[in-house]
Amino acid sequence: MKRTMTTRGALLGLILGGLALLSATETLSAQEEAAASFAEARALLAEADFDSALAAFAAAAKADPQNQEYRSQYALVRRVMNVRKAIEQEKDDARWMATVQALRSFYYDHGIYREALSLDRQRHVRIGGIESATLLAETQLELDMNAETATLLGGFEPDVLTPRSQALLGITLARLERLDEAKAVARTCAAPEGIDPGLCFDLARLHCLLGDTEASANLLTRCFQSTLPSRLEDAKNRARTHPDLSTLASTDEFAAALSTLSKMSESSCSGGAGCGSCPSRNTCGGGQEKSGS
Repeated sequence: MKRTMTTRGALLGLILGGLALLSATETLSAQEEAAASFAEARALLAEADFDSALAAFAAAAKADPQNQEYRSQYALVRRVMNVRKAIEQEKDDARWMATVQALRSFYYDHGIYREALSLDRQRHVRIGGIESATLLAETQLELDMNAETATLLGGFEPDVLTPRSQALLGITLARLERLDEAKAVARTCAAPEGIDPGLCFDLARLHCLLGDTEASANLLTRCFQSTLPSRLEDAKNRARTHPDLSTLASTDEFAAALSTLSKMSESSCSGGAGCGSCPSRNTCGGGQEKSGS
């Protein structure tokens, strides 16, 4: 009798163990399926195929419902698609501008520069001036539209150019091998004291293109110090892969810059100082508070 009970217990243990193993295998398979769908969604998003990307994000969230990132990305892309439709009907310039900026940030976060280019062109036609030209120039450079950028920024009087637009003009001239002109821009354009990681990054690109790797690395260090901790790794990855910084990438100075820590503090809202790429930032209390600060 005792032997029979022992045998039954062993058999039950084997069955339960087999079920547990099967359950774990099924869970792992579902997670792998979800990860594959998520990777596919990100690739589709980079190609601006929003409908297919949304379906792939939904598949990832369904396959692994415990993954918060999958659910959040699905919800964000769905909101972005609604904003893309609504923005075409917006008549109020201030509201249109705020929504465009949020949408543009989303495009930049996901490398969808062709869509950002369309927005920037619309803004420049609708608003005009050096600020909209600077944003358009930034996107054109991401798409290697160097001649177009030189024409765009070269159409402004020198005293109208901002430090950012000067830096972008310098990058454009250096890419076009108009090095004497680019060096003249670099001599007159310096990053002011304070927090401006974008300007520091652009000036780092300019100095690298001109062969001054020491100045480039110092500017990258300043860029990373003034970047929010939640955005720091993205900024460093951009530096690692940016073509304008390719001659700096193999140097000791670059390695030292990459070890830089952020000196910034995060917002308690969502891990950032602003609402960034969130298309709902203008309808959320946090967004209202930040825009007025």
